[in-house]
Amino acid sequence: GERLPFAEFRRKYLKTETFWHQHQWIDILEGRNPRDLHEAQTYVPGKKSRVLINTPPFHAKSVTITIDYVVYRLCMDPSFRVILVSETSTLAEDFLFGIKTRLDHPDYIDLQKAYAPDGGWKATAEQWTGSRIVFGGDQREGGEKDPNVQAIGMGSQIYGRRADLIILDDTVTGKNV
Repeated sequence: GERLPFAEFRRKYLKTETFWHQHQWIDILEGRNPRDLHEAQTYVPGKKSRVLINTPPFHAKSVTITIDYVVYRLCMDPSFRVILVSETSTLAEDFLFGIKTRLDHPDYIDLQKAYAPDGGWKATAEQWTGSRIVFGGDQREGGEKDPNVQAIGMGSQIYGRRADLIILDDTVTGKNV
C-alpha cells in the first residue's frame, strides 16, 4: 500500500477526519512538536519514549490513537507490535475489536485492498483472537514471537514482551486512582 501521513490515510481509508487537537497527538507520537497550540494548552517536551496525552473525556482519544493510529501503523509496517493496556482486559479487548473491525470488515474494503495480504488479514493470521492478533509469517520480519497487537488489563505481565508501542488507555479511573 501507499505510504501516507496519518490524517490522509485516515480520511481515505477510515473515512474519518482528523481535527486539530488530534493532529497534535499524532505530532507528539511521531516525535514532532505539536502544531497550533492554543494558549490554554501546555506542551512539556520530555523523554520521547514516554508520552502522556492528557485530554478531557469525549475528545476521541481512544478512537484516534488506540484504534485508528494502531491500524495505520500496522498497515505501514505489518511487523509493528503494540500492547494495549486498559483498566480491565475486557476494555482492552474492546479496543482490539475496533482494530480488527477496520482490518476485516467490508466497510473498510478499500483499506483491505490497499494493505491486506492476499486472502485478507484475518484469513492469513496465525492468531486472530479476542486478546491478540499475530499476522502470518510472511507479514512479519524474523519470526517474532510477540503479537502484532495484544490487549491486556492493568496488572498483567508486560515484562518479557517486546513492543514498538505500548498504549495505556483508560487505565486510571475513579476506582483505582
